[in-house]
Amino acid sequence: MEHLIDELAKLQELKEKGTVTAAEFDLMKQDILNRMAAHEASGSIPPPPPPTSFTAPSATFPPTLAPASSKNGLVALVVALVLVGAGIGAWQIFGNSDSKPKMVNVSYTVEVVTTDYCADFSDTGYSDIPFAEAEIIDGGGNLLGFGSLDGGVDLDESCVFSAEFTIEESSDGKYRATAGNTNRGYINYTKADIVDGTLFIDAIIGE
Repeated sequence: MEHLIDELAKLQELKEKGTVTAAEFDLMKQDILNRMAAHEASGSIPPPPPPTSFTAPSATFPPTLAPASSKNGLVALVVALVLVGAGIGAWQIFGNSDSKPKMVNVSYTVEVVTTDYCADFSDTGYSDIPFAEAEIIDGGGNLLGFGSLDGGVDLDESCVFSAEFTIEESSDGKYRATAGNTNRGYINYTKADIVDGTLFIDAIIGE
């Protein structure tokens, strides 16, 4: 019975390495389980079926005799299934550790209160705003992402610049936003300000 447990473990290892396909794994696993069941009934292990088209040397398991009591065999079968299940669970937990971080959408708006036209900002104190980089950092100063403001839209007594981009989710739940010259400072937000996966940044600068 012990060699069947070894076969089952080796088969699981071959599947994880991609040496056998899922269909081959299921077929060979079922064969091993059938042999275990036959052993429970007769006290001996029937020989494996004739080799299939799968020819990987490491997947060929020669039959051997392993006398054991019916009770011990049942315990061994349960242990083998638990070990296989634990191996699959560990791969699902640790094998996918490189999953991508969760992303947050950002809708960034800067409204400059002024009677000047957006196109004339190059001659004003707001020349750093058109097409400026808008960035979001976390509470530790780590950059989460950035985008670029547009050229602005003229309203009655203001000019509105906007940007749409995505950032990584902050690990500390803090989001600090700035655009243009850094001496303009940061606007502070938290994860509680995220609505339906989007963080709305609204900055007003002006007279």
